[in-house]
Amino acid sequence: MKWLVIFLLSLTAGANTETHEEIHWDKLELSKSPKDFKIPSQLWDLILKSELSAEEKKAAEKKQEEVKNEDKKEENPILVWMPAKVQLKASVAGILKSLRTELSFSMGGGEVDFGEFVTGEKGSFFVKILLDEYKDLSKLKVFFYSRAKKRKIDEDVFGSGCNVFFDVTKKFISLNSSEGIKVNVTEDRHLSVLGGHFIIANKSEGKIFLTQVSFVDSNKLEYFCQE
Repeated sequence: MKWLVIFLLSLTAGANTETHEEIHWDKLELSKSPKDFKIPSQLWDLILKSELSAEEKKAAEKKQEEVKNEDKKEENPILVWMPAKVQLKASVAGILKSLRTELSFSMGGGEVDFGEFVTGEKGSFFVKILLDEYKDLSKLKVFFYSRAKKRKIDEDVFGSGCNVFFDVTKKFISLNSSEGIKVNVTEDRHLSVLGGHFIIANKSEGKIFLTQVSFVDSNKLEYFCQE
């Protein structure tokens, strides 16, 4: 019986060690303010005039009936800058400096320089922008403003081009609900896929909660558009 107890204890100890390794993250606090960047006025208008939810529309209609003043202009929403967190995770060693790194940015978000984290020439890893600060994802809007030049690798075109933007809300939330966005470093594909700015906005009670995360590689600027 004694040997059975010892055997079970050894299994438990091994399981605890493995679990600890699975959840270990190298965490970096980045307090540096995000760099300024220009975005098209059309994109800014979309952020400011993000679509209202059904409840907000109903409340707005009710307020309009009470006020009975069609000429009254809607007040500009208050901007509230939010912090941001980004996770970089690889399944095998040799692609990133660390298998798991979590970057924490201060208010307004920040920039991820892949040149500081990507070390391999082949393989894939996951990128995830944490949405802990946003409780109601139904009101979330996510836009991607591309900074990656288009380029051809084999028979495929990578990169969205310069000065273009997309509403990627549904796809972003879908990928972010699991491991995140999977990218491949072979021939620097990850730079063409993620090169640019993710702008995350959540409109609630007349306020817009806003942050952004930019992806670049300071060692390979030839892949990026000039701002």
